[in-house]
Amino acid sequence: MVQVLVSGVLVGGIYGLIALGLNLIMGVMGIVNFAHGPLLMVGMYISYWLWTVAGLDPYLALPIVAVSLFAMGWLFQRLAIRPLLQTRVGAEELPSLLLTAGLMMFLNNMALILFGPNYKTIHPSYKNNLFQMGMLRINGIRAINFLIALVLTSVFFLVLKYTDIGKKMRATAQDRESATVIGIDTNHIYNIVTATGFALAGIAGGLLLPISYTYPMVGEIFTMKSFIIIVLGGLGNLTGALVGGLAMGVAETVITQHLGAAMTQVFFLMLFVVVILFRPAGLFGKG
Repeated sequence: MVQVLVSGVLVGGIYGLIALGLNLIMGVMGIVNFAHGPLLMVGMYISYWLWTVAGLDPYLALPIVAVSLFAMGWLFQRLAIRPLLQTRVGAEELPSLLLTAGLMMFLNNMALILFGPNYKTIHPSYKNNLFQMGMLRINGIRAINFLIALVLTSVFFLVLKYTDIGKKMRATAQDRESATVIGIDTNHIYNIVTATGFALAGIAGGLLLPISYTYPMVGEIFTMKSFIIIVLGGLGNLTGALVGGLAMGVAETVITQHLGAAMTQVFFLMLFVVVILFRPAGLFGKG
């Protein structure tokens, strides 16, 4: 049982990182990014082709994946989201939902056209390495991924809490108009927030590739999981995203072990509905 719990925690760290980028954009901008999972898929494909074409190790490829997705997010914010916000339509209104849903469909179909429907993965020499800790056998890649996710999440929390840009993000999230009045360039903050959310999704994809497969629709699975994590942790609560990710990883591993993967999906969908009905602010959010 301890082995299963440890495996769940290691998976949950990645889930928390995936949900972090989605929660950042929702918390600061009020935009529901339906394309978050496909962005993770893009990160997986970039890492896959860097390995296939250039022989670049997936961990060494992470900076390239991050920069690529950051640039993509910055351009999407400048060319698509900013004009939408300037129409004075609320970010949480239907146009922004349609915009990100359109990006989701575009990315999924472009991946299908460019790469085909076949599953792809990579096989680094250390893929199946295990190390022993007492009675526990831990997969090396999963442990490394957990540590990277934990470090990135911790650094992001510190930036958000103690740096000038982090304070501006929090001020913009609380009240955009007031933030503008006191001299904060909210458009610039939105550029950074969107680009960072995209980059976090791409990094998560790069981390997942050595232990998973990529295909055009792989992002849909992680989009659903990210929304469930955010509902559990509370909208805009970044600590809740991490805790929710860990909880999902443990619960998924335990339920799959005893009841199968199908029942795992049923459980989380039921939990999603229950939390929405009785605790809409999330388990860690304020009512």
